[in-house]
Amino acid sequence: MRGYNQTGEPFSSSLPTTLRIGATLQTDESQLFPFLPGKMLLAFDYTQGLNSSMGNITQPRFSLGLEYRVIPFLPLRTGISMGGGEGVHWAAGFGLDFHYVCLDVATENFGMLFSKKIPQNVSIAAGLRIII
Repeated sequence: MRGYNQTGEPFSSSLPTTLRIGATLQTDESQLFPFLPGKMLLAFDYTQGLNSSMGNITQPRFSLGLEYRVIPFLPLRTGISMGGGEGVHWAAGFGLDFHYVCLDVATENFGMLFSKKIPQNVSIAAGLRIII
C-alpha cells in the first residue's frame, strides 16, 4: 500500500456545552404514598444546551421519571420528556433485578406504539449486567 501525506488547513470548533440539573426522591412503603405498597423512585431532570455546536440543541428539555417496585426484583419504569426540539416522548420499561444478574428492557417512545400513524422513532433497548 502506498499513500501520501498532505498538510490540512487549521480549523477550530467549539465543543457542545450542556447544563443538566436533576433531583430524585426515593420512598419506601408508607412514606410519601401510604396507600401504595413497595418502593418508588421519582426523578426530575432539566437539560439546557448552552451552544448550538455538534448537534447540541439550545431548547430546554424537561423529564420526569418513575420507578416502582411492588415485587423487589421487578422494577416497572415509565417517564415523560418534553421540549428539546423533539416534542413529547413517553418511555416505559421494566427490569429483572436479581442479585448477580440484571436485565433491563425499555422503549424510548412508547406512545408511538398506540398511534394511528405509521410508527416512526420506535426503539427498544435491552441491557444485561452481570455482577461478580
